[in-house]
Amino acid sequence: MRRLDESDNSRFEESVKLGEDNAECLRYMSFWCKHVEIKPEASGLYAQMTGLPIGSYSIACPYVQGGWSAMNLRWIFSDFLNQHCADCSHHSPNGNTTWGQKIIDDCQENKLKQEQAAEQEVARISELLATLRLKSQDIGAKIDPESQKVVEFLEAIFTENVEERSQAAEHLKNSARLAADLFTHEAVALVLELAVSKEFSQLILPVCAELASKRADLATPLTETALNNIEKELRAELSAFVLEQLNNAVIYPLSEIHIKNLLILQNHYRDIGGWEEGKPDYSNSTAVLIRCFDAMPASVEKVICRELQNKNEYLRVQLCGAIELIQPQRPQLVLNLLNELLQSLELYENSHSSSDAPSTHIIHILIAAFAHNPELVDGTLSKAMTRIRPAM
Repeated sequence: MRRLDESDNSRFEESVKLGEDNAECLRYMSFWCKHVEIKPEASGLYAQMTGLPIGSYSIACPYVQGGWSAMNLRWIFSDFLNQHCADCSHHSPNGNTTWGQKIIDDCQENKLKQEQAAEQEVARISELLATLRLKSQDIGAKIDPESQKVVEFLEAIFTENVEERSQAAEHLKNSARLAADLFTHEAVALVLELAVSKEFSQLILPVCAELASKRADLATPLTETALNNIEKELRAELSAFVLEQLNNAVIYPLSEIHIKNLLILQNHYRDIGGWEEGKPDYSNSTAVLIRCFDAMPASVEKVICRELQNKNEYLRVQLCGAIELIQPQRPQLVLNLLNELLQSLELYENSHSSSDAPSTHIIHILIAAFAHNPELVDGTLSKAMTRIRPAM
């Protein structure tokens, strides 16, 4: 009963912490203003057991239209203060208002920082565009007419028109496929610079993938570009596509950080209603992970073993989704990790009814493993069943 007991204890502890924080918020909010109206709406067993405000509360004010209710009072009180109390002419303190005023001041300070950051980002991108445009123009002045078209496409990448920018990227990709030798040293340097930038990586990495399959002389810089992006968690799937096109020019297995990011940066956590545009394709990440496994099974297994014990439920869903993609091609991976999967199955989960809970994915993985090697899986489960039966 370990997992069920831990789940009940964890929920109770979390509820007590919330109740203690709610009690503090209720006390300070009562000081804030005489007009604030706070009423309990619903409570449960934990509230009766502890005497703490664990349940739903509403907050309203005669000078504000509508009302709000929630169980986490810090969230709802903070929203109420920032939306309605910052410049209220009816404010009538009922005690020490330091707590409420700090929430308002912190919010305004954060807004100011966000506005300044946004302005700095606009200026940075504008400067980047100007610098890169000058580079492309300088390249165009030094090359032969046959390579001029490539430079024209590079210059078009910097247009403000999103559609024109996408078309230029497509032209660059086709040029790399059909005439990769027209990319001069200077043009390649600019492409590589764009490929590691947040603004242009999505457009340029497919160009890099085409160059990877046509220009053996670019294997080293393209490998470094792809690995750098994966390490920075920037366009991991597209970067894996570049590595796949480089084929045997890449040395496997990759480092631990690259393997970890390729596993957990996949998104297998569906929102209600599923994915908007169909299930995401992670064929390139999967192929690279399989190459790592083939080169050294322990390189992948070590990372998976560690992350299966990660307390972050969302991360474990991503990890299990990646395992499910690898499993049909390398079933031995799961067979090597049966005990670790069972241990992960025992971890506490908040989303018991969710179809995307880690345990749901793990059970699917175990079912597929049973179909591949029923004797091994059955034997492993039999030994562990007395401990994990509640979780199953």
